[in-house]
This record gives sequence, C-alpha cells and structure tokens, in this order.
Amino acid sequence: MDTQWDPRKSDSNRRKHGIAFDAVSDFDWDFAALAGSQIVDGEERELILGPIGNHLFALVATWRGEACRVISLRRATNREIALWRKEFEDG
Repeated sequence: MDTQWDPRKSDSNRRKHGIAFDAVSDFDWDFAALAGSQIVDGEERELILGPIGNHLFALVATWRGEACRVISLRRATNREIALWRKEFEDG
C-alpha cells in the first residue's frame, strides 16, 4: 500500500507518542477495524485500529487517491482496545 506523510509531523509524532509514521508499513490491515471518521478542514479522516507487532495502534489517516496519508499514529487506549476486540469477536 502506498503510504505518505509529512516528515516533520512524523518526527513530532515520534516525540509525542514514541512512534514514527514509517512504522505504518508494519500495520496489519487484515486485522484493522474502522473506529470512526470525521470531516476536518473539508477532508474525511478515519480512525483505524490495528496491530503493529504485538501492540494495538490507533491510526488517523485520510485517503488521497490510492494513497493512505498518515496524520497520527499512537498506541490504542483501553477503550479502543475493547472496541477492536469486540469487532473481531462479533465479526
């Protein structure tokens, strides 16, 4: 999958959340769940929960054509983990 991001935003995200955007290359899309979406500045942004390695992450992204534009990446909260588990237990 083609992924894109702003390198400065990735550095800022790494400092804030401990993970840079290049880690999204290991995001397991087979076990990803859409947790919500919203319009920000006229652009639809999706909150997608999915694993990277042994941890669950919350990815905020927008789609530009076929490319996934990363906006934020962080460890999932306990509430998000419960939501993700429910999706895969019920789904």
